[in-house]
Amino acid sequence: MPFLGSTAQSASNFFTLPFRKKKQRYTINPPEESYNVIYLGNVLTIMARGENCYEKPLSLIWKAYCSRARSDLGMNLEITRSGLKAETKQQGLTEYWAHRITFSSAPPEYPKVFCWIYKHDGKRLKPELRCHAVLCKKSAEPGIINTRLQNFLHAALQEYKREKLSAQNARLTGSAGCPRRKLILQTGTLNFRPPVSRSKSAPRLGSIDEEQEEDEEQFGSDDNESVCYRAAPDVDSNSSFPVSDTYKSDAGPSSSSTTGASSVCSDDDRTTLRLPVTDPDSLSEESGYHEEGKLARESSEEIYASDNDLVILEEDYEDDEEVEQVTSL
Repeated sequence: MPFLGSTAQSASNFFTLPFRKKKQRYTINPPEESYNVIYLGNVLTIMARGENCYEKPLSLIWKAYCSRARSDLGMNLEITRSGLKAETKQQGLTEYWAHRITFSSAPPEYPKVFCWIYKHDGKRLKPELRCHAVLCKKSAEPGIINTRLQNFLHAALQEYKREKLSAQNARLTGSAGCPRRKLILQTGTLNFRPPVSRSKSAPRLGSIDEEQEEDEEQFGSDDNESVCYRAAPDVDSNSSFPVSDTYKSDAGPSSSSTTGASSVCSDDDRTTLRLPVTDPDSLSEESGYHEEGKLARESSEEIYASDNDLVILEEDYEDDEEVEQVTSL
């Protein structure tokens, strides 16, 4: 019996031993820490890193902050795995990426002050270094922010190097590539630098105004008209001198009075003859028909001038003929 009791007790201890331990929790992705700080400002600097690279710019920022009388600029500073995120009411959200943060420090000379040096894009995309500084509420916060930021920057750089090395090895070995699950889990490149869709070189979509569309349509219609070529009509010798035919047919003195109205062209007929000839040619110099259009216009001007001369000469002739008839009577 005691043997059976000992076996039962050992069995109960064996089955209940794993469940007697306290439950343990692991936070895979801890929440990102944020601090309410006062933004002091930023100033240009020439030193990207080093022990004393922040002394001169930080002294200028602190003097300017102490001398100004305007209200402080509140900021919510958040430390992320990809760098810093600063949000203000006036300027909104500003991201400072890990690959552009060259230096960060919590200087003991300025308690409650945290500063970092960031590489910005200036005019014409020229890089420029600027030292930023914030004032925390507690003296222990700048050291915590600096330590946590340095750890995140180091981890992002190591992940970036590891993923680049694995991609290079896969390219050299000639493998098809990483599995899709592994590609989804790769975050080193995203934490170290922004994705292509969020970079400044990515194309951006913007609104198109209706006035701009109307201008483009009008410009396109002008181009179409300038390309079109309207050839001058071929004018024969018989058709170009309609008055001379009538003059030859009715040259007698008895029918001169009756043919005066028919021989001289009316205004409507004159306009119908002139319209296709004197219509201005809408040719541009860039089209291939500039010289031909010029010759056509010169020929049309000559024809138009000859018509006027014929009409005027015929009128003068008729007047002289009437004078002769009157004198003969």
